[in-house]
Amino acid sequence: MSLTYLDLFSGAGGLSLGFDYAEFRQLLSIELEPVYCETYRVNFPHHRVLQQDLTQLSNEQASLYRSDIPNRGIAGVEE
Repeated sequence: MSLTYLDLFSGAGGLSLGFDYAEFRQLLSIELEPVYCETYRVNFPHHRVLQQDLTQLSNEQASLYRSDIPNRGIAGVEE
């Protein structure tokens, strides 16, 4: 059985790269920001990535749910 992951707030995919190297199988990556989605698609053309609000996520099964806290400085969100 292969281990799988769902990547939330995926950004450009830095942590996805680590999971790929560890031989996890990516199910889905979700990122809201268009520029990060474009970069992710260039970095991982074989991955499924959605530009979508996380609250619209359906129930998919995964061995690991990986999430990164959005970086407020980079994302342009004021504290």
